[in-house]
Amino acid sequence: MTGDVERLSERRGEVANKLERLRRLMADHDLTGLLLTRPGGISWLTAGGQNPIVRGSDGGAFCWVLVTADRAYLLTQNIEGPRLAAEEGLRDLGFEIVEHPWYATDTWTATLNRLGGNVVGADAGSAGVDVSADLIRLRLSLCQHEQHRLRRLGADGAEAVEGSLRALRAGESERAIAARLAHGCELKGIAPVVLLVGSDARMRSFRHCPPSDEIVNEAAMVVLVGVRGGLNIACTRMASLGAVEAELDRRQQAACQVEAAMIAATVPGASYGAALERGIETYAELGWPGEHEHHYQGGPIGYDVREFGPAPRARPDQWTEEPIPDGSAFAWNPTVKGGKSEDTFLTSPDGPEWLTHTDSWPVREIEVDGQVIVRPAILEV
Repeated sequence: MTGDVERLSERRGEVANKLERLRRLMADHDLTGLLLTRPGGISWLTAGGQNPIVRGSDGGAFCWVLVTADRAYLLTQNIEGPRLAAEEGLRDLGFEIVEHPWYATDTWTATLNRLGGNVVGADAGSAGVDVSADLIRLRLSLCQHEQHRLRRLGADGAEAVEGSLRALRAGESERAIAARLAHGCELKGIAPVVLLVGSDARMRSFRHCPPSDEIVNEAAMVVLVGVRGGLNIACTRMASLGAVEAELDRRQQAACQVEAAMIAATVPGASYGAALERGIETYAELGWPGEHEHHYQGGPIGYDVREFGPAPRARPDQWTEEPIPDGSAFAWNPTVKGGKSEDTFLTSPDGPEWLTHTDSWPVREIEVDGQVIVRPAILEV
């Protein structure tokens, strides 16, 4: 019971801080209300509250959060309201729950107009004044409680990924590996929103491999993006049946070196574009010029699979020169056709903190600018 009281107190403090920040944003934009419709933003504001009915869908939570100058409302269906109050504790956090009949979808907008006032900002342009970029910037730097939750999620996610490959056996299908990973995730309350398994020729031919009936004879790669309490982690591992084939190892080594260069460049105060550029340069130095063109390279992670994917400086977007904040999470994912390196980290002035690891997987040590970046190797089973 003491733990529950402490957790509620933590959540209340986190919610109060975030409401204050949202209301400052509202004042900056002369907004009378601010609407959150996406699961990640709602989980962010509610300190981990979630309603993952349709996983991976922006509309799959069947609830919105509306913030005004002095109130915070949860707008939802009558199906979801009682459970959100009882199990997610949202009423205890100060949210007023407004329920609509499940069939009366037309009433949501009327309620929004009645409670939110004349000028509502939103995380989607179709729902009001688009302040989605401002909201992403607000949540990039994670508070201490969020960092703690992400550390636990990272360790649990890595354990599930690595466990799915430690049991690898010749003759089993990619679907069998995927089922093992999904089972490991579900036991830890992790929803696998991205779950890819590639083996042998498929792994070398395609950058994304949804699990198939193909049989594993040589090697397999597993990719996970898992979400819990609204927070996401990304993790990729590879295992070989017996000794690792030399060409596969060469390509995986190159992917690890590119990622290591990007990790070393992802420091508070630098830009995401600079870190991405470092990876692009490393591809070329290793004899793989232009390899980044074949797959997006990742970026900041947190309350979405990626909060955004910064574009290269050769063709910049609004995020290319975005400064990297302290205490933010990131997951780069360079690929070299058959090789891929991907993990989740936290930024800090003292260097990157690797979150998705178990201390029981073989690793490579890569030196970058005088620091050693540790990356997973290919497990031989």
